[in-house]
Amino acid sequence: MAGIEAINNRISNEASTKKSSGRTKNQDRWLLKSIDEAIAYKNRPPSKGKFYPSAFGNTCDRYLYMAYNGLLDWDEIDARIKRIFDHGGTFEERMKKYLKKANIYIDDEITVKLENPPISGRIDFLIDHDKHGETPLELKTIKDEDFKQLKETPKHEHLIQLQIYLNVKGYKYGVVIYENKNDQKLKAFKVDADKQLWETILERCKFIMEMTEAPVKCTGMWYCKCKGEK
Repeated sequence: MAGIEAINNRISNEASTKKSSGRTKNQDRWLLKSIDEAIAYKNRPPSKGKFYPSAFGNTCDRYLYMAYNGLLDWDEIDARIKRIFDHGGTFEERMKKYLKKANIYIDDEITVKLENPPISGRIDFLIDHDKHGETPLELKTIKDEDFKQLKETPKHEHLIQLQIYLNVKGYKYGVVIYENKNDQKLKAFKVDADKQLWETILERCKFIMEMTEAPVKCTGMWYCKCKGEK
């Protein structure tokens, strides 16, 4: 045993002192650059004349006006953001397997449409709840610090998104599941359909549709996509 330990120690010591040729201090930049250039892309702006539930939680009326009227530019999606999107996609793939294994999966990517106001979206999953029957399920991946801040309710924008789905499709309640990107821990939040909130959402749609020009000021978060748009 002592001989094996000595050999293993030598391997570890020698490996730790080896330096690869043709590398920068930290990483092989040509390889990462090739990957980044391959996956970066431009994202098509929202279609004119539609409201999207996933964007309606944005508190900025300027953004909603510009999105509804087809005034937003193509969005530059760099490689890092693309990897974040792909991580969310793998969560959906994994969750689909879990739901099927739990024998509660019904369907996924369920279309949600309303003519007036024109709303278009898709519910992530529809599950068979043992007490409440068919139940919409929305999935979100978030970073660790945001995950820890979630206590009693989901994030505002996700609550609004699910409220639209619930009221358009006539469900009594739905669930938002969050996955912590750091350790894959989960949190689930029940959201009851709120008719009063739904009426307020419809009023906001009507208000945006009747506007004749975009508000001058952006009132959204720092990442609001109307920033820099004219």
